[in-house]
Amino acid sequence: MIPLTIEIAAEIEAKLMKDACPLGPRGILIAAKAIVEKRPLWTRNVRYFKRLKNYSLKLVGRLTIQEPE
Repeated sequence: MIPLTIEIAAEIEAKLMKDACPLGPRGILIAAKAIVEKRPLWTRNVRYFKRLKNYSLKLVGRLTIQEPE
């Protein structure tokens, strides 16, 4: 699964660089892993990953955790 993730990450990075919209290598790999596994990406920084929605990345924003009463 790792080689496929790296291929997707390289494709995403190339497109983002072409659009002058770079993303850090860690962010690209994290997003590529979520895309390959068809899983949502849970993040507190939705704005950082928002530009990757065109790559079928599903984002889930901040969680509100309530303490049990």
